[in-house]
Amino acid sequence: MAYVMDSPLQVTVIDCVDEVDDQRFVESMIKHLHAKVLEHLKQTPEYFKSANLDIKITKCTARHFPNEIRWNIYTETTGTINNSSIEFTTFTTGEDMVFREGLSNNIVSVTASLASDIKNLMSSEYDYEQDFVHNASHRCVKNAIFNVTHQILESIDEQVDRQPSTFSKRWKRIQTSRWITAGLVALVTLCSTPWLNQARRNISETREELFEMGIINAVFFSVAAFFLIHCWGYLIMPPQFYQTETAGKKALKYAGTSSIIVLKMVALALVGVILFTLTFYADLLLNGE
Repeated sequence: MAYVMDSPLQVTVIDCVDEVDDQRFVESMIKHLHAKVLEHLKQTPEYFKSANLDIKITKCTARHFPNEIRWNIYTETTGTINNSSIEFTTFTTGEDMVFREGLSNNIVSVTASLASDIKNLMSSEYDYEQDFVHNASHRCVKNAIFNVTHQILESIDEQVDRQPSTFSKRWKRIQTSRWITAGLVALVTLCSTPWLNQARRNISETREELFEMGIINAVFFSVAAFFLIHCWGYLIMPPQFYQTETAGKKALKYAGTSSIIVLKMVALALVGVILFTLTFYADLLLNGE
């Protein structure tokens, strides 16, 4: 089925930042938001038949001080979607304690930098507001940009009452089943602990020892079951889910990679490791000394 656009999809990102640390950072945010929002609108023409959006960036700072990084990104979105008015604000702000110098750097350089930081912070003339290193490629800043972008996309979806796709529903069921399965595995393990103890000729002689063994086994098997289902979920989801669905993009982001192939290879390797560990541990419980 083909969908015909009532009018072109237009997205305008406006620089309304008063406090600018690095104009290149602001310009990169403008390009990023324009590309991501326009791509999102085009991916589902059955929901977005027309759009004319103005996204104003009102704050866009990411400052790396001697021993922490702080970020502030605010946007205001107005306009129309399918001839209906839309207006909302998104933002992310926070800080994280990190070293300016990476720990992988030369130890002499790190030590000299830390000594300089301590000296400056103890000085009454030191103005830490003027001594920062802007770093848009930092992990925290990338996460902040990702969060603001998807706040905008989710707000746009809410405007048209976009329903979760079949893939998103499947992913949600997988996420829920992890917890249910982990709980059931823990319960079954605890209930079977007395039988296991008898099968191993009463290795745990007291109730306290039996209880401790049950707790340890329950935690181990439930955690293994949780991650086994989680990794299996990554494997069975199709590429389309990671490319077009908001839930899929989040899953890919939180997995720490932008490559679907790498994600599936790592997930497959983890499934193999978990299955091998479960087999080894179960054999140890049943036949070990």
